[in-house]
Amino acid sequence: KKGDVLIQINDEEIVEQLQKQKHNQKLNEDNEFRQRKLLEKDAISQEEYDNALNRLNTTFADVQLLEAQLSKTRIRAPSEGIIGLRYVSEGAYLSPNTPIATLYNNTPAKIEFAIPSRYSTSVAAGKDIYFKIEGDTLRYQGKVYAVEPRIDQDTRTLKLRAIADNKNGRLLPGLFVELEL
Repeated sequence: KKGDVLIQINDEEIVEQLQKQKHNQKLNEDNEFRQRKLLEKDAISQEEYDNALNRLNTTFADVQLLEAQLSKTRIRAPSEGIIGLRYVSEGAYLSPNTPIATLYNNTPAKIEFAIPSRYSTSVAAGKDIYFKIEGDTLRYQGKVYAVEPRIDQDTRTLKLRAIADNKNGRLLPGLFVELEL
């Protein structure tokens, strides 16, 4: 599901630092409150109160920074889908360029295809398509949702994209389809 944790990096140090800063924040909140009461009674200088307030604000900023760092230790699913094969194992060291797995969103299925340029004037978004996949007798239906606004100079074809319902999950990325438009 969207937002599910896919992978988590070791975050023990950040969690402990965050706990420490939260204790400091509570202490600095109490100290700022006491200093404010003393300032109202002219028992301390404005500078002493400002120092207490600065310590509180700095600690608050440190807590926010650690919370942001902690959130980066979890990689969450950007969308709903199915996870493909894993490329790493638990305990493996990762770099920012290390592929972990592939997340596929197959519902609805997107079909990309090309037609000869001579038919370019007879297609538009909203047109129905019908197709079959290899090894399946079912006839699927979809709808064109995008048309490339230029002809490919190398192949003299026009690229189109269609979308089709895939509730049964039989339409997988990379399948070859026999298409009728």
